[in-house]
Amino acid sequence: MDLTVKQHEQTLYHYVRTEQFKARILNVRFMADLDCIDPTTRGLMSAMLRAKNKVYPTRRKLRQQLETMYDTVYSASVSRFGTKHVVDMTLIMIDERFTLEGTLLEEGVRFLRDALRQPLFESTTLEEEKQFLIDYFKAEYASKSRYAQKRFQHHLMQQHPYRGHAYGTIEAVAGVTLEAIEDAYKTMLQEDSVYVSYLGPEDPKEVHEQLTQALSLTSGQAKTPILYRHAFTPMASMKEAHPVTQQRWFTALKSDIYFQDDDYYAMLVTNTLLGEGGDSLLFKTVRDDHALAYYVGSSYSPFTGLVSITSGMDARNIPKVKELVARIIEDIQNGRFSDEDLMLAKTYLTGHYKKSYDAPGALIARALNASLFNLPFTENRFLKAITAVKREAVIRIASRLIPVFDFEFGGASGDDSIL
Repeated sequence: MDLTVKQHEQTLYHYVRTEQFKARILNVRFMADLDCIDPTTRGLMSAMLRAKNKVYPTRRKLRQQLETMYDTVYSASVSRFGTKHVVDMTLIMIDERFTLEGTLLEEGVRFLRDALRQPLFESTTLEEEKQFLIDYFKAEYASKSRYAQKRFQHHLMQQHPYRGHAYGTIEAVAGVTLEAIEDAYKTMLQEDSVYVSYLGPEDPKEVHEQLTQALSLTSGQAKTPILYRHAFTPMASMKEAHPVTQQRWFTALKSDIYFQDDDYYAMLVTNTLLGEGGDSLLFKTVRDDHALAYYVGSSYSPFTGLVSITSGMDARNIPKVKELVARIIEDIQNGRFSDEDLMLAKTYLTGHYKKSYDAPGALIARALNASLFNLPFTENRFLKAITAVKREAVIRIASRLIPVFDFEFGGASGDDSIL
């Protein structure tokens, strides 16, 4: 398995050459600064690029074409990536060696070119996609865990460029016009930074020539770096009432450790030891030993430098859980954890990493991260870096963790206001 990075018209192309999978993946990402765009408009624009185009002017015709291409999967969506808002267009095709014609890659490239270059922006489709997006937001509200997480992030990120949802807000949907969609599309093609990724068995040189000629992509100059180092300061704790049967509790701790930092791998191990996986100290203590929570865990974001602890429990258990979490963090800071605990954390991380090499989508993402953040793409480099983390480094990293925000979601009241 090899990673090749090429550049054409300032656009970066990543090629993962492998015969491990029966599928090929072709992915194009357009990245714009979060503070320079309207996410709701771009979200709807991406949905319209997915729905139909001038070559396939109805949803049915587009689906029928994909069926003739051996049920190729086509998607277009938006997401956040550091300081960037990303429009993501992806094709997943079977290896053309398993087809009769042997021309599926050529057809796929042509299909993606048409979807990108021949958009069909019309009022009927816009109204349909608006309703789909409204339904999406309502479904998010109906899922209490997702909604609680959204509210936590909303309060935590108020002064941060990562604030806000990738699809904007439900309130902004109605005001999006066709003119705004068309302007967002033109701006995307003219100004966004563009990254193209391809996974398959072909020679990267041949695929590169095919993609550059067919797609004719020109990348704009990035205005700001993807990573933004924000100086989080402690915020007042908050409680938000909502009619739920299971209380959610969140807390955020800043580490000031990001992608590319020397302590990045030690931070991964520290977070895993704390609360990632069933062998973590949080899970074993709070859930297994004391049975105080339905779930508990921690996650680390290398884009924000934050460690977030999330838990679901009966409201009466929250004070005790907070006490236990504080004690566990203090124990790590003072080296009160066993060599076995540390070994289990490293084993979890390395096992999870190895599994990602069996997922083509994860490899595509890893290829992008490797080129943007100088991270290892080969398996051995990562495994060696994790294995090399010493307990002294974990103690030092844990001692840098500072609580910045505490949030409770739930309670008996049906009032959605802040308590």
